[in-house]
Amino acid sequence: MFVSDVHGFTMKMIQQYDNEGKLTWHGGLPEDELWLKVGGDFGQETFKFCAQLINFAKPNSSDNTVIMNVSEAPDTHYNTQITIAPSVDKGSIVIWSNIAIR
Repeated sequence: MFVSDVHGFTMKMIQQYDNEGKLTWHGGLPEDELWLKVGGDFGQETFKFCAQLINFAKPNSSDNTVIMNVSEAPDTHYNTQITIAPSVDKGSIVIWSNIAIR
């Protein structure tokens, strides 16, 4: 499984969550920002590249975790970098509906 257009996929995901009324600004999150957490998880011989939108009532819920890539690869720093780095432009700000995504 592989999401080839992470930006497009993320924009559609956020729009869907907004349409469903699931977005929240809790715990001091700035009202003009959406926070997206990306990372990797290794288990059962596969590496998963995942994303979570923090602007949820329960941001760490498994219901809020989206797997964007699954590959059969060992859990190494190198594999993490080649899987995640091309999809995440550190320091860039993306705008959705006049709200910055960080």
